[in-house]
Amino acid sequence: MTIASQAKLAIDIAGQLKSLNVDSGGDFSEGSVSVNFVGTVMPLVGQMTMTNPALGLIHETVMVENDPGHTDIPQELDGLWWNISGGRDAKVMVTNTSAFPASADVFLDFDGERHPSDYVLFKPYETRTLSVTQLLGELKMSPANVPEGGITIIQRELKRTLIAQGKVLDPVTGFSTTLNFPDPEVQLASALHASGVPIGKPTPDSLFAGIGTFVPHVVVRNLTGSPQVATITIEYPSGMGWDSTTGPYSAGAQAGTSLTGQNENLKGGVTTGHFTLPPFSVGPYSTVDLPLGAALNQLPTPLPFCSIRIQYSGRPGSAIAEVSSVELKSDMVIDAPLANEGNGWAGSGANPWHLDKDTESILFLTDEGDQPVRIAFSVTTAGLHYYLTDLKLAPHETRAINMRKLRDAQQADFRGTLIPADATDGGVTWQRAEDVPVAGRLLVIKRHSGMASNYDCNICTCPVGFNGGINLQNGASSVSVLDGSSMGLTLQGSYTNPCNGTESWMTPQSGVTWSSGTPSVATVNSSGTVSGVSGGSSTISVHVSEQGCYWNGQGGSGSCHYFTAQGGAGLSANVQIPYQLNAVNTPTTTVCSGNSCQLAIKYQVLDVNGVAVQVAGMTIAESTNFTSGSQCTGNFNDAKTWLTDSTGTMTTPDYWWWCCTNGSCTFTFTQTFSVNGHTIYVIRYNGFSGTHNITTIQCNGSNVSPCPVVTPTP
Repeated sequence: MTIASQAKLAIDIAGQLKSLNVDSGGDFSEGSVSVNFVGTVMPLVGQMTMTNPALGLIHETVMVENDPGHTDIPQELDGLWWNISGGRDAKVMVTNTSAFPASADVFLDFDGERHPSDYVLFKPYETRTLSVTQLLGELKMSPANVPEGGITIIQRELKRTLIAQGKVLDPVTGFSTTLNFPDPEVQLASALHASGVPIGKPTPDSLFAGIGTFVPHVVVRNLTGSPQVATITIEYPSGMGWDSTTGPYSAGAQAGTSLTGQNENLKGGVTTGHFTLPPFSVGPYSTVDLPLGAALNQLPTPLPFCSIRIQYSGRPGSAIAEVSSVELKSDMVIDAPLANEGNGWAGSGANPWHLDKDTESILFLTDEGDQPVRIAFSVTTAGLHYYLTDLKLAPHETRAINMRKLRDAQQADFRGTLIPADATDGGVTWQRAEDVPVAGRLLVIKRHSGMASNYDCNICTCPVGFNGGINLQNGASSVSVLDGSSMGLTLQGSYTNPCNGTESWMTPQSGVTWSSGTPSVATVNSSGTVSGVSGGSSTISVHVSEQGCYWNGQGGSGSCHYFTAQGGAGLSANVQIPYQLNAVNTPTTTVCSGNSCQLAIKYQVLDVNGVAVQVAGMTIAESTNFTSGSQCTGNFNDAKTWLTDSTGTMTTPDYWWWCCTNGSCTFTFTQTFSVNGHTIYVIRYNGFSGTHNITTIQCNGSNVSPCPVVTPTP
């Protein structure tokens, strides 16, 4: 099989089994899938989803890397179960991924103790299903006595080959939830985060609207023999902008800040409100299922969604948890995978999306830290790449990117690319740009069939790094700006995923320096806004010095190495005078009587598009320089203010007269026209009064007669 760049490939396992003439209901009713590929480090991510639409059941599992040179398979597999009373069972599928036999010890944790079970043998490539109900029965216990607890599987061989995934299914009600076995190597902080959790009756604009009323369950398991204290914080959108595709919505404080008086634990932020529940104890080797229904009265419901943070008192990795929100009537379950705040891999994702009349796809992104963070974001579909270059999250904010809204908006990205209006499938890739903990997941929800599936495949433990590439004004060599006006230049930087070299584009936020080569013509501020000062041309330059990054091929602390990358670009800013002068008459002969001559001149004011402009006053400054002969006594030069009518034409002509004492002299007569402080035209008349003629006329420096109707040359 071949997968195109930045594309997804759906493999129908049932169809593959059928093509092999094997019975998917018999010996192949359970098993595992391995995908071998040729390529660079981390070129592929994958996930398996199992559904039963008729019963409304769904279960998913993320595929793990198991390369001969590197494996993400842990030695110890820790999971939990919850809500298995009332005839339900938790089942854990364990697969031996090697060509050799394997064995493992199984332990159940409940009632403050760790209870050993019989060890399990695995044939090469064998998948075995462990029933929690059956394991409890062997310990003389039942789900009614232990509705929640923990299961630990420890492989005896040094070479790690066992993987596991669990589920709780109820075909009668449609209840189905996935039980995860998190990788202990990425549990580097004592805090976990779940994004985009439906709570209560969602707002009408929520993805979860119309489904029902949800109660989130937070299930925490203590892996140690000492008690721990856990604290849950509910984070929720406190205003508008929670589904914006740019970054942070500055007007979002009004809904949250007014709520602080209701409860001392309730705090409002710019975009996010916080409600912290009282701490609770989780005993040794114990699991606690805490439904959050009672917290609804303390929140400003309805809410579109919430995110949930779990802080525990033990060392990192000493507790695990599950967060699932259950609809009260239909028993529909929305699982929200948890990310450890110290897991750098959680700050990136490559997920498939799908849209149809019954299916929605939405990406939830959460800034888990105390600093804002930019997100490099791209959508791929039908061979196209679409970028959001200004996506930025505020501290502790969760943003919801609705793929249908993003597609239907038909708003072009900085390169002019549109997501096709009829696109139904594609991929979305996102990655943090700063060293701030971020978590995300893409939720695909089928409303009428009551199924929701999560995708949270990670692609890199490091942030994207600036590589020196610059896109200024989408590659334009020049821009035009009117004298006295301003325009903002667009700037994008090129960023590289350190793990696989893929490129994304964002707006640089730091180390950006703008300059103008000729400030007397055009200036530029620190935001890239160019302002015209006078007619002419100036080179506008930008230089970016920002953090680059490369990866050492490992996970954990120190795997990301940072350096300073630099890049620059420039273009010409051509400043145009916003008005032009149209000569209604520029006479070349004069009317003379004796030693005195008179010239009658009339003009029209137009804008740069040739449209007539009515102005309250056009100033004409006049001066005369006699190069021979003598001027009669008196003031023959003046500055006048003229009105123009609705056609932009002077209501009366401007009369200029001169006098030579001997009747013969040479001169230069200059008129400077200004509108609203802008000099729009300069005309020079060169004449010899003895012949009563104007010999030459210079229009903005050009010897022409009469003056043409043109946009003035700056």
